[in-house]
Order: sequence, then C-alpha cells, then structure tokens
Amino acid sequence: MPAINFQPRFADLVESGKKAQTIRKANRFKVGDAVTLYTGQRTKQCRKLGEGVVEEVIPIHLRMGLLHVAAYFRDGYKPKTCFTAAYSSYELGNAIARADGFASVHEMAGWFKDQHGLPFDGWLITWRLNR
Repeated sequence: MPAINFQPRFADLVESGKKAQTIRKANRFKVGDAVTLYTGQRTKQCRKLGEGVVEEVIPIHLRMGLLHVAAYFRDGYKPKTCFTAAYSSYELGNAIARADGFASVHEMAGWFKDQHGLPFDGWLITWRLNR
C-alpha cells in the first residue's frame, strides 16, 4: 500500500479528515489505490494518521503571478472535486490552498517557493479517509 508522509504542521488536519488532498511533484498514485497516511515516517516520531482510497489524481501547475499564485489544471483536465465551479485563477488558488491546509494562496505560494520553487508542475491527489 503506497504511503504519503506529511510534515507535522499538517498532521492533525490529515488525521481529522479536514485535509484530504496533497500536491506532489511525482505521481505514484492512481484512482482506487489504497493509501496509508503518516507523519514523521522513517523517524522515532512516526505516527500513522489514517488510511484512505485515492479519489482523483489531477495534473496541476502553480506559478507566481503579479500579485498571487495562479493554480490551474494542466492538459484541460476537468476535476470532479469542488474545484469545478467557475473560479478566477485567484479564487481557484485560494480554494486549493485552503483545502491543502494553508490559510491563503499567498501562504501556499511562499511554502511552495521555499520547498520546490515556482513555477511548479505536479499532481493534486485527493483521497477519501476510511473511518
């Protein structure tokens, strides 16, 4: 079963089910995969946060705009998630950021810039937490 490891700042959100998505550089997942969620993997502080089933794997592109990060789906992908509503790129970025555990797209932009650099091409992976 594939695993996803989260930084401690996201652990409680993942465990509670408030965060049911992640954005990753590489795609190791497909819809229907069982996934185990952890924090502190490969350390003495390792803690299992839950198990889930992957619901969507969406190609995503993040780039720095003049005033914000624009987030949009690559390759014309139309997701089934809540992001299908008509959003401006700024509204879409904020919706994705909040669902990913950030207060705003500005906070998410700073995190991605520090962690991965921008622009960023990756995959938005959503799951349904098993209860």
